[in-house]
Amino acid sequence: MKQGSQPSVTQPLVTQPLVTQPADTRPLGGPDPFPFLGRSRESAALRRVLHDARRRAGAAAIVRGEAGIGKTRLLGEALAHAEEEGFQVLSGATDELASDRPLGALIEAFGLHADSADPERAEIGRLITGEASRLVPHSPVVVDLGFRIIDESVALLERLAADRPVVVAFEDLHWADPSTLRAVRAIGRALPHLPVALLITLRPVPEGPELARVIDELCSHGAAQLALGALDDPAVIALAEAVAGAPPGTVLSGQLSWAAGNPLFVIELVSALREQGSLALRQGRADVADLSLPQTLPLTILRRVSFLPQATLDVLRVAAVLGREFSVAELAMVTGHSAVMLVPELDGALRAGLLAESPLGLAFRHELMREAIYHDITPALRQGLHREVARALTAAGSPVSRVADHLFLGASAADPEARRWLRQAASEAAPRSLPVAVKLCERAFQLTGADDPDREAVAAELAPLLLQTGRPKDAEQVAREVLARGPRAAHEVVLRRALGEVLWAIGWLEPAVAELEAAARVPGVSDDDRAGSLALAANIRLFLGDPHGACAQAQQATAVGPHDDFATCLAFQTLALACQARGEVTEAVQLAHRAVEVATRSHDPRVGHLHPQLYLGLTLLDADRRGDALAALQGGRQLDERRGNVMWLPLHHAMLAVHQFTGGDLTDAWAEAEAGLVLADELGTRLHAPLLHGVAALVALHRGDIAAGEARMLDAVTEFRAAVSQDWQLTAAAEGIRTAGARWPLEWGLWIQALLCEARGDTGQARALLEDAWELAAPLRFFLSYRFLGPDLVRLAVAAGDLERAAAVAQEVAEGAQRSGVAGATGAALRCQGLVDDDPAVLLAAVQAYRQVPPTMELALACEDAGAALCRASRVTEAVSVLDDALDFYLRTNAQRGVARVEAALRTLGVRRRRAGRARRRSVGWESLTDSELGVARLAAEGLTNRQIGDRLFISRRTVGTHLTHMFQKLGINSRAQLAAEVARRRLQR
Repeated sequence: MKQGSQPSVTQPLVTQPLVTQPADTRPLGGPDPFPFLGRSRESAALRRVLHDARRRAGAAAIVRGEAGIGKTRLLGEALAHAEEEGFQVLSGATDELASDRPLGALIEAFGLHADSADPERAEIGRLITGEASRLVPHSPVVVDLGFRIIDESVALLERLAADRPVVVAFEDLHWADPSTLRAVRAIGRALPHLPVALLITLRPVPEGPELARVIDELCSHGAAQLALGALDDPAVIALAEAVAGAPPGTVLSGQLSWAAGNPLFVIELVSALREQGSLALRQGRADVADLSLPQTLPLTILRRVSFLPQATLDVLRVAAVLGREFSVAELAMVTGHSAVMLVPELDGALRAGLLAESPLGLAFRHELMREAIYHDITPALRQGLHREVARALTAAGSPVSRVADHLFLGASAADPEARRWLRQAASEAAPRSLPVAVKLCERAFQLTGADDPDREAVAAELAPLLLQTGRPKDAEQVAREVLARGPRAAHEVVLRRALGEVLWAIGWLEPAVAELEAAARVPGVSDDDRAGSLALAANIRLFLGDPHGACAQAQQATAVGPHDDFATCLAFQTLALACQARGEVTEAVQLAHRAVEVATRSHDPRVGHLHPQLYLGLTLLDADRRGDALAALQGGRQLDERRGNVMWLPLHHAMLAVHQFTGGDLTDAWAEAEAGLVLADELGTRLHAPLLHGVAALVALHRGDIAAGEARMLDAVTEFRAAVSQDWQLTAAAEGIRTAGARWPLEWGLWIQALLCEARGDTGQARALLEDAWELAAPLRFFLSYRFLGPDLVRLAVAAGDLERAAAVAQEVAEGAQRSGVAGATGAALRCQGLVDDDPAVLLAAVQAYRQVPPTMELALACEDAGAALCRASRVTEAVSVLDDALDFYLRTNAQRGVARVEAALRTLGVRRRRAGRARRRSVGWESLTDSELGVARLAAEGLTNRQIGDRLFISRRTVGTHLTHMFQKLGINSRAQLAAEVARRRLQR
């Protein structure tokens, strides 16, 4: 009572105190004992998101707010409403001390456990915990099981959503590990095709670049953003009344202003006053003497906790170190007390509302409660507690993933055992989350001194991980530092191999070869390590523009390690491309088949990181065996997806896009390029993005959209610049790309840029770019490039009057065609010679050569050239015939630029009307759908998931998603249900 105030009749507050409310022992996320106040607008917004997800495409919402502001309660109310509306609810949370547990929130939300009754969940659970989750020593690529786990989880979500709508909730995403963020992005990208609502809560800070990227992407696709602000005064008063059991009096109301409208602060403030006996009823209102109370929520929580018995406080401190959720068994192990002895302390914390039940056992009722207690422990003591927790959990046989975060926080330089466990934790984390593995391995490296005997071993593990996570410069620094000290032979080999791959990744091809060759010369190196290093050097040497040296080195690798499947498979791949570069297509196919045979029979896990099916597909494509090439490329893609060999997956999509483009399937080519870019973005790799953008630019150009083609080419240049080291000699050529040294497929970029320049009327610049591309491709000229670059360069050279240059190029194309002996190459050679001589007969022969294989874009272009030559020779009837053939192809493939060219040529001949029944493909509506899109539509209408459709059609889940997106745009719909209805309607009309 303030001095001078009138005495008043007071009585103790007789309502049931908070600490004995049974609701405080509710399961985590269960019913809250206090009313839901002041959030009607936000609650309505979340219900609209759920409504949108149910009735059309998926939807998302992001709820931001400070700790304690009510995000959890708002989410809980939304999830309860979703359950009432028939949604399946998948919910997971992250916390500060679990940020190094890869995919923890995804595993929790989706129930991904090996003992799950659901076979699909159990299979993913076994993938998470299986022996495949170990790093392969000396492997050039880390298996990324995280990619497969996320992919399988999205497929599971598709299957669940096919039954009834789903809501997926992730709480406190600001603590999420990088792999969980990758999973959230993948789920967000699947939303347009599924009745799924994605709900996310997070604090305004911390927000790292990866989280910001996820949020930006979701918002760009229309996610609702809700910022939870302070409760208004009436809501604060009502909440305080619910906690106190009576309306707050004047003094208490004044002190409530310290809560700044934060509901958790209000609850904790009033609860603390009650528990210390400071509240009393005065004239029907709960009030308090004019006390000095903490003015922050954490301090209020600590004040409230301070009234608990010391034994309970000690247990809570250990529990706070364990994390937000913990099991009683773990707590007993760490404290050295039996679970029975802990019952009084845990019961007191439960009754005080500090703890609640959870699926793992127990959990702090709110993360902020754990944080307040945890950060009240001095840093030195926290480190010691984490180390003791790690020791106890390790002794009990807990998974390294459970121990990893405690090791990270508790390890010290004087503790070699902790470093050993950090390395093991990194090894187990790498397949599921490379960034987490890097974090743990870097910590181990930091804890080893310059003279520590473990330093070189840790460096040998760390350098490849740094490279895989896009940090080549850091990998180079680690490798060079340890190499400078003269490490032991086994570690020197690994570090030089890693350094060679780093230099390869940043474009320094010659130094990369030198390092790999040095690795092969390390005294005492095993034959297998020597063979592997030589095989890698040979592969890089090929792209350096030295196919002869590459062949010699590949053969040396097989001689040194005749029983090493990794070296043998890689050597055959290199030899296959070297043969192809010389135009020896038959031999190239045979060697590529041998590489596949080695990989198929091998039990060496390193071989699973190679991609012989991709090489086989490329050689078959050049051999005009388009069907076999497609099967090899699709088979390689599926195999790499299953194995987690993700680095090269975008290249599979790129080559599939090239295959589709050359066959005139422009829509399918666009879909494959888009799917590859989505995948590259998910993986965070830019290595193949330039080629993917380049193919998309080529498709846009042939569709007649020059501006879109130029925009895509600019994207290709941007990605190329971002993918290479700033030290690599790089220059701009007419806003295109050019580099010193051969590195396929840069010549393709210049070729596409040249075609865009020609489309704008700048034929001089177009020819200059093609000249650059032709010279750049010289070492590997007969590896796909000559059949595309040669005719275009000859055509522009002839148009410029440079017949000598045109004839020289035509001669080179003819030599390659003679060596290859395939119809498509023969057609290219005849086309070039016919252009040089302006000979209709030779150009018609080119057309006939192309007709020996399934129709391709090359055939249509040859028909155009032949038609033009026939016109000049006044052979109008024949000209109209071949031009009609070209027009048929362009109309069928929706190649509008080709349509425009041929129609203009026909008009000059007085032909102004198409034959009956021939028309342009529409750009919207059912008639605009391609055969591939129709196939996807029919299977989607049957209720198949994207994964199931992809398996049926031998395309990827992402390609199916791209097709669906395009179909939704063409048909003006926004859900699979609408698509199914349209398919059914058209079946009834038949």
